[in-house]
Amino acid sequence: MDDRFEHRAETIADHERKIQARIDAKAPEAGGSGSEGAVQAGARDYPEPPFPKQHQRKPGDEAALDPATMYDAPYWKGSG
Repeated sequence: MDDRFEHRAETIADHERKIQARIDAKAPEAGGSGSEGAVQAGARDYPEPPFPKQHQRKPGDEAALDPATMYDAPYWKGSG
């Protein structure tokens, strides 16, 4: 890194690390309030963690996933 920018880059990085530390301190696993859950906006309810472990052997079965996979167009119907 160019010497004339090194001090400024370190100052900015320190500032960003402090912001991230404040965010991390609010995380649920740190005892803070953190997020209030998944944003519930749109055509359906969104699942919220913790999610169950559900490893499948390949090729896998998408229909067996819980929560089910989500698509961008929940009301779309194919040609039938």
